[in-house]
Amino acid sequence: MKKRWVEYYTELPRLHALQIDRFVILLNATSVELHFFSDASLAAYGSCAYIRSSNGSGEVKVALLMSRSKVSPLKQQSTPRLELCGALLSAELYQKVSEALRITSKGYFWVDSTTVLSWLKATPFTWST
Repeated sequence: MKKRWVEYYTELPRLHALQIDRFVILLNATSVELHFFSDASLAAYGSCAYIRSSNGSGEVKVALLMSRSKVSPLKQQSTPRLELCGALLSAELYQKVSEALRITSKGYFWVDSTTVLSWLKATPFTWST
């Protein structure tokens, strides 16, 4: 344990060289898109938001903006229902991100559950509680 701690301690000065780009949108961007990915398991569900910008010269930049996750309820839920909760979380993230950035850009939502996609296409009065 001491050896691992010493290795960790000697590596700490390398953090000064760490640089994180704070600009998430390209300068002179001609298009800006928001992409939201959601997924779920029996243990938890979550969503993450990415921003994609491109300029006239064909340069493209994609950056992670934020993510949210939640632990599944104690009462057991089906995986499709949790996937739907993840999709709802994506919609809430879209609202927060678009308000915070004060931009009107097209939002794309990605989910790997065909059940959720069919639920979202259905009319609400066909759903049961």
